[in-house]
Amino acid sequence: MKTKKGFNLRSVCGESIIVAEGEENIDFSNIISMNESSAYLWKKVQGMDSFSVADMARLLLEEYDTDEATAMSDSLTLAGQWGKAGIIEGEDVPDGEIKKAAPDNVPSPAQEKKGEKKGIFRKIFG
Repeated sequence: MKTKKGFNLRSVCGESIIVAEGEENIDFSNIISMNESSAYLWKKVQGMDSFSVADMARLLLEEYDTDEATAMSDSLTLAGQWGKAGIIEGEDVPDGEIKKAAPDNVPSPAQEKKGEKKGIFRKIFG
């Protein structure tokens, strides 16, 4: 997988959102808001030539206090959401049934960072 060119993470009014830059990417019906942990992953994978779900899980394990199974599950879900939103591409983008993200007030263990709990990601206006 790789991130599509023209989609960049920006901070707008304290929110991290993916912004489509360039005429070919303008589609305001699909704005994606990311919290701290999903924005962290986006920043890391955007700098890679390619990445896998396992790479995403490894990055979560390096940064957050979680177990490998949760990191893999959350990474698979997030990659599927990114693929469905059209911000990543590749033959290995997960498809099929993607579980819904937990509400922000019910974080999974992958969202714990030094005692803080954060929602992994959410899609708005989509």
